[in-house]
Amino acid sequence: MMIKFLAFFIFLITYCGTSLAVPANAIPYGDGWLCKDGYKRNGNSCVLMSKQEKIDQLKKIDKLKEIVRRSYAIDNCSTLSDYASYAERYARRAQNASDFDECSDYARKAKNYASDAYSQTCKCSEAQSAASDAETYARRAQNASDFDECSDYARKAKNYASDAYSYANSCY
Repeated sequence: MMIKFLAFFIFLITYCGTSLAVPANAIPYGDGWLCKDGYKRNGNSCVLMSKQEKIDQLKKIDKLKEIVRRSYAIDNCSTLSDYASYAERYARRAQNASDFDECSDYARKAKNYASDAYSQTCKCSEAQSAASDAETYARRAQNASDFDECSDYARKAKNYASDAYSYANSCY
């Protein structure tokens, strides 16, 4: 008899004592509940939204998504700017190098940073385009066949990296 009582008591505590009254058209959420899509809270119940209320809700959701997207893009523009700054620095060193090996080595570093800059998703397409061009010219400098060619491509990489830096900074 005692075992049946304990089993019944455990059943009550487990399923009744801590249960949350979730109204129709709602789902449990944390310590409470949320109305399903297309429904709104009205006291302790969820009622069907009007067509206009649904449209307004979707517009609000779209605005929130855009805010999050811009926030993410602005942060990436900042990162793109940082990488472009490093790419410019190394491309300048390649351009001003005293020998071919030094030019090629700095061009490789400029190419890597320009590639990192280009990989950032920034809302300014001009910044990404300039970073791509900086990477292209830094790669050409790295693979150049002589010192003058390396220096010339490094100058172009430096200019494009500088443009990427400027464009990315104007995004945020």
